[in-house]
Amino acid sequence: MELSDLKKDMSILEQVLAKSNEKFVIDISVSETAQTKLAKVYKQNVRNCLLVSIIPVVLLVSGSNTETFPLYLKIFLLVYLLLAASWYVFLWNKTEKINIISLTPVSLLTATSKLKLYTLAGEIFFIVGLTVFFSLFLTNLWDFSPLSFGLVIGTLLFGITFTLTFYVPKLRKIFNEMESLK
Repeated sequence: MELSDLKKDMSILEQVLAKSNEKFVIDISVSETAQTKLAKVYKQNVRNCLLVSIIPVVLLVSGSNTETFPLYLKIFLLVYLLLAASWYVFLWNKTEKINIISLTPVSLLTATSKLKLYTLAGEIFFIVGLTVFFSLFLTNLWDFSPLSFGLVIGTLLFGITFTLTFYVPKLRKIFNEMESLK
């Protein structure tokens, strides 16, 4: 090997090492904006769960006990919605406690990953709960009113489409913004 080749290889190696020694810095303004957006999403979820939980409460207080929506389904729905609201309060508090200014990039990525995991675990748990609820509810509904059954199925399909088209990509974008590095 000649000296000129060795110098050339060393020059290439120095360039590669210089690129790999760059420091990563958190883009604080983008990350804080994303944190605010994420807290707002969780806050909206809490509000939505509490608003919808008014329905089973009113039905329980009024004493209406129909064959299509029996007492055990009302109680199940109420407990489910209150549990979901409390989970979103937990996520909201976790999001608010992240101090982006004082974190290192690795700490920010770790905190965001934990938040993603908590969100995913909660969403999966609640999807299973909704599946159980609607399995029980729709069997009762089919027996008494096929038209109502069709309307509920249509509403469910709309909700699933909306969630997959807007809600999930929105969360994904917010998490990506929260992890923004310069």
